[in-house]
Amino acid sequence: MRSQGTKMSYALAAEKNKFKDYSARVDREMKDLEELVVRRHVMELLPTLDALQAAIDNERDGEARVVFKMIHSSLISTLSASGLSEIETSGDYDMLKHEAASKGDGMKILNVLRKGYTWHEKVLRAAKVEVG
Repeated sequence: MRSQGTKMSYALAAEKNKFKDYSARVDREMKDLEELVVRRHVMELLPTLDALQAAIDNERDGEARVVFKMIHSSLISTLSASGLSEIETSGDYDMLKHEAASKGDGMKILNVLRKGYTWHEKVLRAAKVEVG
């Protein structure tokens, strides 16, 4: 009798461990899925950031420009708190972070055509730059 009870205890312990492993795997998969969904939505917002920056750069009306700056700043602040960072574009060209729209003789970034961003230190969109 005792040996059958011991076998049942081992079987129960094994099933508990299987469930614990299953639960941990589901938690990891849910976290990965959540990060993928958030990353996708952030990528969809990048053209909006670009449009706001273009409006700030090209707007002549001072009041409208201030409003565009406030909206842009608020959006950047919210996304930054969630893991978004602008890719550094001063200094040397880095093919892992920059997309060369035109290339001269050197490796220095001369002009930024489109800002690039990282999401939790992974390149979300490379910065489009002129190199010379």
